[in-house]
Amino acid sequence: MANSLASDVTHKVGYVWYFSSYVVLLGFGLVLLVISEIRHSPFIRHGIWGENIAAEEIAREGQLRAYWMVMNSAILLLLLVGFWYSSLGGSCPAHPRDAGVAWFLYGFGVVALLRDFLDFRWAWPFLYPMANPADQVLTPLTWMTTPGRRTFCILLGSAIVLLDGWMLYVLKLWDFSHWSPYCS
Repeated sequence: MANSLASDVTHKVGYVWYFSSYVVLLGFGLVLLVISEIRHSPFIRHGIWGENIAAEEIAREGQLRAYWMVMNSAILLLLLVGFWYSSLGGSCPAHPRDAGVAWFLYGFGVVALLRDFLDFRWAWPFLYPMANPADQVLTPLTWMTTPGRRTFCILLGSAIVLLDGWMLYVLKLWDFSHWSPYCS
């Protein structure tokens, strides 16, 4: 990601490769969450590995995976739809010279900061509990403790991941031969 912010890159193609790096980072994180969900299924844990991990710990970690699945897939979808919408005008959404769609770069920054805020606000106190539990506000994670809600969140996150995949197919961000000249 840092290389995509080099001045010679941003001068030539704007922030399209930084945006693409961010999308890859979120997408790879979602793939790891899916693999982790499979890895920690009872069949794999008990049947194949014979692990005996405390049920409370598995439940806590499962809640966090569900939260990240929904949050990261929704953020990714929001970014991809924004990029697609702003590219409809025939200009590169991630290049500052295209003043007609400069709002995309500001929106991308706000959404990236929002994602970090949501992570630090709810996931970090969950991972690193404070001495006084009354000081913690874990609203989405606490909501997921009710039976069936974690499964609902995993299914919702998975459905959004499918929409993310569809948007990636529509955008074809992997097509370097298209995006480099388009944004130059």
